Amino acid sequence: MLMRRSWPFGDAEEMHDCLTRLRPGDRGAVAEVLAGCKARCRLASLGLVPGCSFQVVANAGRGPLLLRVGESRVMVERNVANKVRIHRPE
Repeated sequence: MLMRRSWPFGDAEEMHDCLTRLRPGDRGAVAEVLAGCKARCRLASLGLVPGCSFQVVANAGRGPLLLRVGESRVMVERNVANKVRIHRPE
């Protein structure tokens, strides 16, 4: 029997939104990266690590996303962006 782990603040999917759901102009902060070592290292080299703030510059609904991280603009492939959970400011 597979048991589901319960989290103290609700389900992880409910707590964090996915990076690909944001629209241009939206801001957020990286909560966690649910990807393999290569993808996590790639995102870290771009400055996208848990806790960092960013703004979406372009998200056409398909293809890569363009983000502003600090003073830099970075492009993230959509399949990798799907694995990035974010916090939205309220």
